[in-house]
Amino acid sequence: MGVEHRTLANRSVLKEVEEVTLDLEQIEKGGYDHFMLKEIMEQPATLEDSMRGRLLEDEGTTKLGGIRQYLDQLARAKRIIMLACGPPGIPR
Repeated sequence: MGVEHRTLANRSVLKEVEEVTLDLEQIEKGGYDHFMLKEIMEQPATLEDSMRGRLLEDEGTTKLGGIRQYLDQLARAKRIIMLACGPPGIPR
């Protein structure tokens, strides 16, 4: 059994119907055995995405909202460790 679709040129295209047997939890885990492993593997991309638009390489500076009052302490820091960087208040 198929479903008829039309292209932009109004040509008929027959597409076969496929039943997806995965449940929602399997889909959300993205192929990983469990959510924690998925989150661990996604950390590099998540960190990069969170800094997008904040690290201004061409200007040699950063734009980090909400930390202006801590600039002196950050400038004196020998290292910065980020952990538990998820959005607050969202249950998992």
